[in-house]
Amino acid sequence: MKVTIFIISLVWLLCPTCWAEAPGQESVGDYISSATYDRESDTTTPMATSVVEPKLRTPDVNTGAKRGVRGAAHVLSVGSGSEETHQRLVAIDHSCHSVCAPGACVHRSGVFADLLYLRPSNVDVVFAVEQTDPDPNIANPTGQVGIASFDSSVGIRGGFSYAITDYSSIVASYTWYETDTSAQIAAGPGNVLDSRIFHPSSATSGSASVASLAVYDLRVQRADLDYRWLMAGDCFWAINLTGGIRYGNLDQQFRTQQTLAVATGLTTATIDIDFDGFGIGLGIDGELHSRSSGFLVYGKGAASFLQGEYKADFTQTNQIGGGVIANSLRDNRFVSILDIELGIAWQNESGRLRFSGGYMASGWLNTITTDTYVQGFRQGDLSDLSETMILSGFVGRIEYRF
Repeated sequence: MKVTIFIISLVWLLCPTCWAEAPGQESVGDYISSATYDRESDTTTPMATSVVEPKLRTPDVNTGAKRGVRGAAHVLSVGSGSEETHQRLVAIDHSCHSVCAPGACVHRSGVFADLLYLRPSNVDVVFAVEQTDPDPNIANPTGQVGIASFDSSVGIRGGFSYAITDYSSIVASYTWYETDTSAQIAAGPGNVLDSRIFHPSSATSGSASVASLAVYDLRVQRADLDYRWLMAGDCFWAINLTGGIRYGNLDQQFRTQQTLAVATGLTTATIDIDFDGFGIGLGIDGELHSRSSGFLVYGKGAASFLQGEYKADFTQTNQIGGGVIANSLRDNRFVSILDIELGIAWQNESGRLRFSGGYMASGWLNTITTDTYVQGFRQGDLSDLSETMILSGFVGRIEYRF
């Protein structure tokens, strides 16, 4: 609702005249012009012009008018023989397709490819902290922290649109995003490291805990199939609604190593979390075109609701003896995904080729992240694990429409 209000307000502020009739259009009625047509000379002689009520703007299916375009011509024969004359009544509709094609509100078939440059948030993992002594009862932190945090990485999104009519279409897209990071920390002289990943039933620090390493990988996949239809629009602005089905996959893999004591050798903890969900999605998008150039501004907002299962596994092993500490969690839950995108675009005169760029953010709500799962397992409470993962950054698109 907030996105809808924002887009409508943007259109109102930037282009108040867009709410009125576009230049050259009539608001009271449509002009119908009468003319005589001579087939031999292939000429048309104008006759009279009158104004009729909009109810006469009914397409004649016998004229072969393009599907979905109102304002087709109506032809009435009034003569015969080689000099046969036709009186043609042309009803000019103020739909954006017939007046100013390609109008902003016209749906067209095409293909598109997106370049994503996104950074994940709320998924960082603190894996080790430097302190003065292995004994937690007398140890004091020194300030140095080992944290696995992601930088911005490249992803891709591609798809196609198929225009069913001039005011509705089918849009399909697939998104792939994957990023990884690694981090390490070394204790200063006289200090040791305390693991924030290892289970407290075992030692989390020791006299040999002077170095720790972590490797972290995150992957997101999405597939969207939408029906998109025009809610309101004109030659220079349009607001569309979307609704369809969704698939989402979120995969997290984390691995850390740290030596606690010479007797046990290197201790390794591995965490693997995977989610697959299916559901539905609703959305709204709008665009406002310049009246003097090919530039435009656009905005998109969507909400998806996925039902799926989280599979989380924790395994901790020692290089030399000590057994295995493990946990396996299966959690069926409802995940919401909120998307927003704002940007600018340019298209050529025919509207076939379009380049766009902007800012986007995608929030995965009610998600189990690596840090949330690990801390819940270490504290013995896996009943309320929930976090919001956010992907945000730049999106650029190239689109070709037929």
